[in-house]
Amino acid sequence: MQEQLSRWRSGVGSEIQFWSDLLRHKGGAWAEEFRSSLNPTRPIDPELGQIIARLGKSEISILDVGSGPLTTLGQLWPDVRISLTTADPLAAAYSRILDAPLAGIWLLGLPLARRIRSKAPLARVNLNALSKRRRQLNRC
Repeated sequence: MQEQLSRWRSGVGSEIQFWSDLLRHKGGAWAEEFRSSLNPTRPIDPELGQIIARLGKSEISILDVGSGPLTTLGQLWPDVRISLTTADPLAAAYSRILDAPLAGIWLLGLPLARRIRSKAPLARVNLNALSKRRRQLNRC
């Protein structure tokens, strides 16, 4: 577990720089996906939407753990009120990036990542499985 944590920490600087550059250049090579992520009326990812539909609920809550500064999940699904909470261990750093003068204009109405602490010991979390699932969702 310590090795995984050490590897994660070694990439923190480059992760923060990546997001800083991405925001400053309004998505750069990923401009279309970036613009889509900034749309507060963006529908929920279709794969996740199918799961939501099977629940048959009129209201749900979603916790997007490891969201980065902006969620890629979307926020709307027909006939369902969605409460979306985004969380990331680097939320404080992302907050500083997003506090830049131009960032606030783009982010009106979007859920911003916040830092949360788990009550469960970190050793119980399978970081590889979480990372794999996050990559799968990001491809949708």
